[in-house]
Amino acid sequence: MEISRSGSDRYAGQYSIKLKQPTCQWKAENREVVFKKQRVKNFSGEAHHDYEVLIPLSEVGAILECLTKEGSDGGRKAISEGLGPYLGSLLKLSVRSLL
Repeated sequence: MEISRSGSDRYAGQYSIKLKQPTCQWKAENREVVFKKQRVKNFSGEAHHDYEVLIPLSEVGAILECLTKEGSDGGRKAISEGLGPYLGSLLKLSVRSLL
């Protein structure tokens, strides 16, 4: 996962941080997916920070809609190959909700 930002003043320019192998968990009470990574060096490399990325379920749905649209516009093979290992999990989730 990569997080990018544009800075101004002292930190002008584009900066990005890669969060390698963040943990992922579901927070049912807030209906969100949470990615966490601790002890990540900041953009200047002088300090470490803990990151938490919260993605509400509605935004997960928006991501799926975006991928569906892109799939119909020609990116289908790349999306299918990238998500192929996870399609079974999505189908299980869908089937369980119907039962």
